[in-house]
Amino acid sequence: MRKRKRRGAGRYNRLITFQRRQAVDDGFGNTKGDWEDIFTSPARLEPKLGGEATTAARLQGTQPHMMTIRSNTAAREVTPAWRAYDARNTKLVFDIKSAINPDERNGDIELLVVENGSG
Repeated sequence: MRKRKRRGAGRYNRLITFQRRQAVDDGFGNTKGDWEDIFTSPARLEPKLGGEATTAARLQGTQPHMMTIRSNTAAREVTPAWRAYDARNTKLVFDIKSAINPDERNGDIELLVVENGSG
């Protein structure tokens, strides 16, 4: 029996909050501040299971995931300088490695993320 893929809103089984660093000048030319919440979105989170890069990441103690969110103005601004965390389990933090618009139609944004472990 084949497993059916979820369609519609039911496939987004997580609530993820996206953050970026505040641009705060420290007087020495650095502009890193604290993380600030930008938006929260339903998301689908799937662990990456196969491939050489995934195996190498696991050996280093990290777990890569593919995170999918619906596209909107805020979601299209996400870059690898941002991070995300599970809004229901704030200790689960993800570093964003890449963000793409896979079909170029602004339906979904796919993010390659890695569990950070420091929430």
